[in-house]
Amino acid sequence: MRSKIYIPSLLLLFLFSSCRKIGPEHKVYVYSTQPLDYSVTKLQLYIQDDYKGEIPYINERLWFGDDSLEAKALIFTLGPDKYSVIAKDQLGNSKAEGEMKLKKNSASVNSVIGSIHSRAKGNDVILEISRN
Repeated sequence: MRSKIYIPSLLLLFLFSSCRKIGPEHKVYVYSTQPLDYSVTKLQLYIQDDYKGEIPYINERLWFGDDSLEAKALIFTLGPDKYSVIAKDQLGNSKAEGEMKLKKNSASVNSVIGSIHSRAKGNDVILEISRN
């Protein structure tokens, strides 16, 4: 009789401990305002060591509601959580590093190498990356 009680309890405990934080997805827009020597390198973005793509250079600050935001920035979605953010050159050298925290209707970034600035509006986040 006790085993019938313990097995469902263990299953529930396992399910709750393995769940990620649940919440709305954040649409993340990434770009760099710092020109690069593209003959040598392009910055590549990694979130939690997962390659997201090349970071585009844009010579102006992007804002929410800007028609060019969708067309120019690197775009992906992430759920609410903490993430490591690393911008590397093609040789694998870190040019900007930090930690990003996404919560419902907010985002924050602490950079330790280079500069990573965030702006949030609802669940949309703009990351502006400058290399060191």
